[in-house]
Amino acid sequence: ISWYNISLILQPFVLLILLFLKGFNSFTIKDYLTFQIFSQLILTFFSILILRNEIFHKKLIFKDLKGLIKQSFNLGFINQSANLSQILNYRLSFFYLEKFDGLKAVGIFSIVLSIANVIWLFAISAGTLLGNEISKSSILNKIKINQFLNYLKISLAFTFLAISFIYFIPEHIFINILNNDFVEIKPLILMMFPALLIFTIAKIFAFLFSSLGEMKVNLYSSLFGLLPSIVLGYIFIKEYKLDGAIFSTTISFLMSSGVMLIYFYRLNRKYSKVT
Repeated sequence: ISWYNISLILQPFVLLILLFLKGFNSFTIKDYLTFQIFSQLILTFFSILILRNEIFHKKLIFKDLKGLIKQSFNLGFINQSANLSQILNYRLSFFYLEKFDGLKAVGIFSIVLSIANVIWLFAISAGTLLGNEISKSSILNKIKINQFLNYLKISLAFTFLAISFIYFIPEHIFINILNNDFVEIKPLILMMFPALLIFTIAKIFAFLFSSLGEMKVNLYSSLFGLLPSIVLGYIFIKEYKLDGAIFSTTISFLMSSGVMLIYFYRLNRKYSKVT
């Protein structure tokens, strides 16, 4: 497990190194896809290596396949519905921005979200590690709660440090890497500071609920987060353009995280007597 986790955590850092070595302007979509293919091949290799005994030395029991397939479709439907609603949550702002502020605003907001996703990669990696620990048992006991809180604190600290690093980068560096049309990138990222912190919490929560088999919580969270993106996104972006996109995104992330916090509180109370 440790080698798989190490390779997973190193992925975003390797991508950043490649970006700096080759240069942001010359790094093409083909380069990114090539990186993704090789990184996924490495993860697949480690997965097969770790699960070799289960894959090659255990007999397949066909009578269990029916229940397994049914369960896979049920969980898969819930999980993919949550992913779809989250994708819509991300992308609705692009449609509103294109309608009310043009393609230039779409490009700027796209880069802001891309930088945000790079910052969240650490939380995703930490959440994967958390999932390995939590999924060993379906009971949320005090030990698991402490593990969750530790991973959450570490992820928030990394997000805070990453945003602080961006704060101290001179604006002319962003202009040199991109061009004068993207002079708003740094102020927008700093304006998105609350949203970045809030959604870091949501990402760790998502791994926790998935590991406990509570995928419906992630679906409810995504759907609640989609509501302000649809309504407030239209109102704010029409009135305030890029600033409105940041405002509506922050509210959306806040609602998503709020739903997860409520369910976590309920689960915590439910298993509070389990030691």
